Amino acid sequence: MSEAELYRPKYHFTPKKNWMNDPNGLVYVNGKYHLFFQHNPFAITWGHMHWGHAVSTDLLNWEELPIAISEDEDGTIFSGSAVYDENNTAGFGKAIVAIYTANKTQSEDPKQWQGQSIAYSLDEGLTFTKYSGNPVIDRNLEEFRDPKVFWHEDRWVMIVAISIEQKIAIYSSLDLKKWELQSESLFFIENEAKLECPDLFPLELNGKKYWVLILSYFPHGIKNEASTKYVIGNFNGKSFEATSEPIWMDWGPNCYAGVTYNNTPDGKRIFMAWMKPLSDSVHPGTAWTGSMIVPRELSLTERNGKIQLVQNPICPPTKKLTLRVGETVSGSIEIRFDGNMLHFEDYSMPVAAIDGKVEVSIWLDSCSIEIIADEGTKSLSATVFPKDGMPII
Repeated sequence: MSEAELYRPKYHFTPKKNWMNDPNGLVYVNGKYHLFFQHNPFAITWGHMHWGHAVSTDLLNWEELPIAISEDEDGTIFSGSAVYDENNTAGFGKAIVAIYTANKTQSEDPKQWQGQSIAYSLDEGLTFTKYSGNPVIDRNLEEFRDPKVFWHEDRWVMIVAISIEQKIAIYSSLDLKKWELQSESLFFIENEAKLECPDLFPLELNGKKYWVLILSYFPHGIKNEASTKYVIGNFNGKSFEATSEPIWMDWGPNCYAGVTYNNTPDGKRIFMAWMKPLSDSVHPGTAWTGSMIVPRELSLTERNGKIQLVQNPICPPTKKLTLRVGETVSGSIEIRFDGNMLHFEDYSMPVAAIDGKVEVSIWLDSCSIEIIADEGTKSLSATVFPKDGMPII
């Protein structure tokens, strides 16, 4: 095996070569799960953002396809979502419609500009045509990005980040072209953190509907790197009202920019996120940079009177452990690796013990570890690269 392929994950998606970050355009159409992703086709470092593309029938075995949407004079192609417009609301036909952030530097001013644009595909994502009326939302903002669009009752709804202000904006549309602002909400975490990649979706528990808002912040959280949190609340089609405080979605350093699939069979809510490298200096010289987590099915549970999100990876774990943490109602799991690691600090997450025991499920791959505990309510995801040039498994 070549050195460039040494750490290639066995069951986590990676591009054949070059840089990848956020999952984009997650949509299920005619038996295939589409994964679009932020991609630099020219280098193993960030830049020249395009939408890469891969498809799968089981969310584990992926076929990488040609670039779906490329940068042009209107800007690079930042993160976004995709819907299946089966009823032709946009007038393009029965199409996959991508809704993405166009990013560029204004010619008359060196500041960055971001607006929301759309493109459509009539061949199930193989080729896209950019809408001639782009951008469909332009507020002349520097950091206004990552639209997630979904169908709600009788119209399309978009949730999008006003990143530097740590706000989310909610829009609605009948045709994916003309959008009307419905509300804005502040989700302040701390100074200088940027809010990115919001997602909003319903889940039921005991016959009652709850709405879950996922938010990513950077820099913030574990080792001041990046974090993903979620909030439980209500949504009336125009605004979101939180009924909980933000809750950690992952206690590791490498689960970021996560969003969920649209149009999934049986209404399953499938979550994917980027296993973000901490920096170029701690990622070895592979042919690719960046991978995705194992996709996780989301549901809700009630523990100690609080509604919590449950994450259930869609493949069996590589290892299950029963840990004893003493005859207490709570404790913590500390994660360490023996031997020479190119990068791995100690990480921990709080857990609740039952009769002094904690059940832990572990997913190990060539350069990553994912841990699920507390009946799916706690997770910890991290990339790990041994210095001796040998993958973990």
